[in-house]
Amino acid sequence: MAALLRRGLLLALPRALRQGSSSIYPPGLSAVLLGARRTAKSWPQSFSQEELKKRLTPLQYHVTQERGTERAFTGEFTYHKEDGSYTCAVCRTPIFSSSTKFDSGSGWPSFFDIMKRTPSL
Repeated sequence: MAALLRRGLLLALPRALRQGSSSIYPPGLSAVLLGARRTAKSWPQSFSQEELKKRLTPLQYHVTQERGTERAFTGEFTYHKEDGSYTCAVCRTPIFSSSTKFDSGSGWPSFFDIMKRTPSL
């Protein structure tokens, strides 16, 4: 699995460079691995399933809590071009900056690095 993630990052970064991103810097921790590194101790924020069902849309709940996904090329932010940050739908932590977004051809928004901020709880 780690080899696939490294391969994906190695394929994605050159594409981001070709698209002329102005703030290219070495990628930090792969965003894909963020969830795998979270434990109750390192990420103490938790929400009840009832609270999440009230607060999230059915699609957000399915993707974040049931390991679902959107169909490729149909997501709300696939073609979104405005400046800003992309935040977690569950905990509202900023994860990605629009300056690191690029078209990977995958059908989902792609970013070559995560924001360098620690969540404040």
